[in-house]
Amino acid sequence: MRIQSKNKAFTLIELLITITIVGILSAITAMSFINPPKLARDATRKSDIKQYQTLLENYANKNSGLYVATSETVNPSSICATLGSTNCPNDPTTGQQYYLNSTTTSYVVWAKLEKPVQYFIVCSTGKVGQSPTAPSSSTCPI
Repeated sequence: MRIQSKNKAFTLIELLITITIVGILSAITAMSFINPPKLARDATRKSDIKQYQTLLENYANKNSGLYVATSETVNPSSICATLGSTNCPNDPTTGQQYYLNSTTTSYVVWAKLEKPVQYFIVCSTGKVGQSPTAPSSSTCPI
């Protein structure tokens, strides 16, 4: 009497398909962890720019409605003491800065965002938005 056994096993094709699907899902999951830190840093930048706006407006309120004038684009933290603050916000990463262009009657403060790669801009006119190019003067570009 002969006993027949049925071997139940996965074929090579089934294993390859399963490994491929697991690899694709792993790649998608890994990609979802790349953008949140960038978005968080951008949120910090936007908040910091709003703080600079508040400092500039407070300065103008104390000085007959006139803003601090800069002759060129400067890092706002360099005029932090002039704005009346000892604790100005700094960019969450190294190598990137906040920028300020101002006259006694207008200002533009901006920062370069990581995602999307654009400039977040706040103007003395009250306009807030994003632009693909950095402002070149104290005139609001948005």
